[in-house]
Amino acid sequence: MASLVEALSMFGLEEELTCSICLCLFQTPVTTPCGHNFCLPCLEMTWIEFEEKFSCPQCRASFETRPELKKNTVLCKVVEQFQISQDGLSKGTCEEKREKADSSPTKPRPPSPVPCDSCLVVDAAKTCLTCMVSFCQEHLGPHLESPAFKCHQLVPPVKELQQQKCQAHTKLLEFFCQQHRIPICCFCLLSHKTCSTTPLKEAKEAKELQLKKRLTELSALN
Repeated sequence: MASLVEALSMFGLEEELTCSICLCLFQTPVTTPCGHNFCLPCLEMTWIEFEEKFSCPQCRASFETRPELKKNTVLCKVVEQFQISQDGLSKGTCEEKREKADSSPTKPRPPSPVPCDSCLVVDAAKTCLTCMVSFCQEHLGPHLESPAFKCHQLVPPVKELQQQKCQAHTKLLEFFCQQHRIPICCFCLLSHKTCSTTPLKEAKEAKELQLKKRLTELSALN
């Protein structure tokens, strides 16, 4: 088990131990029939919100009936060992984060640097949403000097850019379709023109507020 934890840390695979709903280390991890893992409380709250619609929050696979969720004991053990190996410096579970937030003043956490996609060594200075590539100051030169890139949209470095890219149109996922419950890009808006859509950032903030409310309600029941 120790060697597995060392490998996870070495290759930066802490994300594999992170719930995609709360973005914290797994707490009581369970596995859906499609093979994705989530914290049990996070998944249950998501399903409560959508009542009788049971689907995977990650791949959107639908289940006709509520799947039987069993604790993934192996994954749970890996998370525990990983936390021990990190000596308290890992992300922590969502419950631990809430307890820490309640007992101590919050401090802004500096954002993780985004590497340049050209050299993979220097931190990126900008991300081009037209090219869907991040550049350091040196490799950003053509975008700043050439008229051919004049209309390209440059923004502060975007983390995990590939995961935020539409697989169909290779454009940034900027909107959220309320009917289909999926993020979409500007080109997808054409096929979702009859749907209710909102900016992805607003949808994310609303979702976070809903999760916090659910957590508060569940805590009050205990």
